[in-house]
Amino acid sequence: MAYQPLWPFLLFEGLKGDALVAQYRLKYLDHYVRNEDRSAKIWTDWTGAQIKFSSFIFDHAFTDVKNFRQGLNHENFSLERAKRMLWIEEVLKASAGTISRYSSTRLSDRGKTQKRRTFLVNEENYLVVLNNPEKAGKPYEFLTAYSIQDLDYIAYLKQTSALMETKRA
Repeated sequence: MAYQPLWPFLLFEGLKGDALVAQYRLKYLDHYVRNEDRSAKIWTDWTGAQIKFSSFIFDHAFTDVKNFRQGLNHENFSLERAKRMLWIEEVLKASAGTISRYSSTRLSDRGKTQKRRTFLVNEENYLVVLNNPEKAGKPYEFLTAYSIQDLDYIAYLKQTSALMETKRA
């Protein structure tokens, strides 16, 4: 039996290079970042936590380079990440599969301690990562989402994070 993902992929047929990246960027902005009236869209996960998606995080979330601050070009653009873009919403809703929610603390590349909320979709080895709010009452901030190929990383995540909850749809 062929692999059937939990959710469909987002594909734009006939586009390549900068045009393809621009289409995924537009979809991200329209779907996650802003409402029709251009106001900031606030999402809610299954726990009731609010989440905000920044327009500036697109390059980080959908690139394969280690240092995303180098910028995004279509050589580093990750089609594998981008075609799973709509999965992020499904993970936050816990609409299918088995999703484990982890909490962790780590040092950023700028030396600042960051608390994170990470969702792992067990059947897909797919992660959605949020930064905790810096101030009480503010929403979590979407950081990135990607499929994990390295199973050692999943073991590392489980060792260095606290399992807060597992949700089965």
